[in-house]
Amino acid sequence: MSTDMQKYSTANQEAAIARFADSHGMQVVRTYRDDGKSGLRIRGRTGLQALMRDVHIEPRGFNAILVYDVSRWGRFQNPDESAHYEFLCTRAGAPVVYCAELFPDMTGPMAAVLKSIKRSMAAEFSRELAVKVRAGQSRVAQMGFFTGGVTNFGMARKLLGDGVEDRGLLRIGQHKALNSDRVVLTAGKGWEVAVVRLIFYLYVKERMGELAISRHLNSRGITTRRGARWETLHIVRILRNEVYVGVTWYNRTTRPLGASPIRNPPEEWVRGDAPFAKPVISRRMFDEAQKIKASRPKRPTEEQYLDVLRAIYRAEGKITVRLVRASPYVPNYKWFYRRFGSLPAACRAAGIPPAPLGPPKRPRIGNGRRSAHQSA
Repeated sequence: MSTDMQKYSTANQEAAIARFADSHGMQVVRTYRDDGKSGLRIRGRTGLQALMRDVHIEPRGFNAILVYDVSRWGRFQNPDESAHYEFLCTRAGAPVVYCAELFPDMTGPMAAVLKSIKRSMAAEFSRELAVKVRAGQSRVAQMGFFTGGVTNFGMARKLLGDGVEDRGLLRIGQHKALNSDRVVLTAGKGWEVAVVRLIFYLYVKERMGELAISRHLNSRGITTRRGARWETLHIVRILRNEVYVGVTWYNRTTRPLGASPIRNPPEEWVRGDAPFAKPVISRRMFDEAQKIKASRPKRPTEEQYLDVLRAIYRAEGKITVRLVRASPYVPNYKWFYRRFGSLPAACRAAGIPPAPLGPPKRPRIGNGRRSAHQSA
């Protein structure tokens, strides 16, 4: 994850390896590199993966592998992973030589100890860097600046020079060039802003539900940013997102060193009021939408749905699709199919005899086709 301005950029590493090879009477015949890839895991490391494939092919075309330093295998959180890849290369007959270490091709117990220390230091560097980056990002987010990620529908990124000077909107793929610059979220394209305001108006003023709003937009040919149809979940996400009133949140989830995301407790969330940002809707409109959302009944839980099945069975002695659809306590009977796959499976989860799958089909006689003389 290096850039050309950093000390350990891939270009500088390649030049150092070339100088080492020239001074030792070696010739570089092939280069394996992973530009802009994380060193925390081998997934996505196409260069390293290609090396591990080629080292076992005969003839491979090279006799040794030059590596800048021990950490270039990766900053794996398990230091043995780096040792594993080095061992595979050595066993295949291609010894590993480190160009920027005090032990370029040294073997023996002392080299093993030094390499183990270096690998542990590389893993610890990633852990410390992650803590420092998270602390810096939290400070920037608390000031209301955008820290990265997907831009919400109806929003755009504005570049601020030195955190104050308005330098215009950033297009997709554009990024800030100076570390002193800052990015803030503000109102985006006019048609997207109009759609967001329409969604809040229909929800607050017309008292339309999320499903009705999505149908309203689709019936008028209004699409999402990607040109897709509106779903209920899209409306829900817009209605509860404070970014439209100029408030950003950071650290709601954490992904420690490439692991699965972890949801942080609310007291660890970082709130920021975006400066120089033009809100899409008023705070009064947003707060009114949240009051309406809180006043509406909550979605039934899985156990509440199963209780409805149990109640129907106690009253009717059986479970059928007709009885489930007729129940006033089941707003959408298809939920059972989405959650359990079928109504009989839902009955088994509720601990009651499964519902019949339907009347048996009439048996077919023959192959269903008639010969020419029969048709005649």
